[in-house]
Amino acid sequence: MKIILRDTFHQPEVLGGGTLYPVLLAQALSRAGARVGVASPVPELFPTCEVYTTKGIVSSSRWIRAARWGWATFPFRRHHTDADVVIFVNQLEPLVPTGPARRISVVYDLIPLLFPEDYPVLCRYYRHYFGHVLTRVDYIVAISQNTKKDIQNFYHIPDGKIEVIYCGFNPAVCGEVSEPRDALFQSRYGDYILYVGSHFPHKNLPRLIRAFAILRKRFSLNLVLVGKTDSRFTPAYMDLAETLGVKTFVHFLGMLPQHELRAVVREARVLVCPSLYEGFGMTPLEGMAAGTPVAVSRTSSFPEVCGDAAVYFDPLNVGEIAEALRNLLENSRLREQCILAGLERSKKFSWDNTAQQYLKMFARLE
Repeated sequence: MKIILRDTFHQPEVLGGGTLYPVLLAQALSRAGARVGVASPVPELFPTCEVYTTKGIVSSSRWIRAARWGWATFPFRRHHTDADVVIFVNQLEPLVPTGPARRISVVYDLIPLLFPEDYPVLCRYYRHYFGHVLTRVDYIVAISQNTKKDIQNFYHIPDGKIEVIYCGFNPAVCGEVSEPRDALFQSRYGDYILYVGSHFPHKNLPRLIRAFAILRKRFSLNLVLVGKTDSRFTPAYMDLAETLGVKTFVHFLGMLPQHELRAVVREARVLVCPSLYEGFGMTPLEGMAAGTPVAVSRTSSFPEVCGDAAVYFDPLNVGEIAEALRNLLENSRLREQCILAGLERSKKFSWDNTAQQYLKMFARLE
């Protein structure tokens, strides 16, 4: 069986599960013995696969984006014609013709439909086009039960057409718990709370900064935010930190190389995920696997993924966010419980398990 992954929307400068998903899935499928081809603008990320280099669709120019988007709708080239299965790993890619190959669409989340005022353009795409895509594929992979529920609520897709296949996490970020923890970031910031992710509105960073301002009255702490800054949102977050009198203690580090990302996760006092919504939650799993206690929102897929290994809070309640973080900072017994439970919980999620679930689904398509 030959499997093709369409990764034409790859954005290496974006820190998120959607960027890692095709890379880690392709590696896992290859380890499982599958013949894997990838259409991607970054062939160096897929050394174990047959790679068909493409132009990335993402560009700063809307005209270039439109041209590349149109190019992506052309029929597959000759090297795609022997594919048995094609996996569309990006929800924004048009459903290109695939010949006789069976088609799988991966759905991470439907955030633009849930927060239309924050994502008006994407909301139109999801409202008027994406439903047609889902009716034309053979299977839909939802990365959580919560995402499957949303797909059924918005698009009324039959239950049997949606397969829930959990992600793994990026083991390169975690390392072995027994490894010595460098003081690379602790030497710069002392004790710090860590956030890893984008700066989009649904990530709820203003409430996190407000909760941090409450904690600063009691603890000598810093707040470290890792992830690509965004000119539309990040300046407002910086202004909020200044208004609250904590700008000196809030650090926007931008993107980090992998070895520094690994260090910043392992050295954090707490890793916090305050999102209003997530399709899965790869970041808290990475914190758990690294032996870092995790605090997450009590919403969407977080309880499904984190189980009893995290401290939960209402993401709309600033006081509750601050209280959850305070508990993890002060209560040594709770910290230890979360660390041990997190190490066990993270073992349930691996890309090798993900690959095996995909192969079982492919067998049903034959």
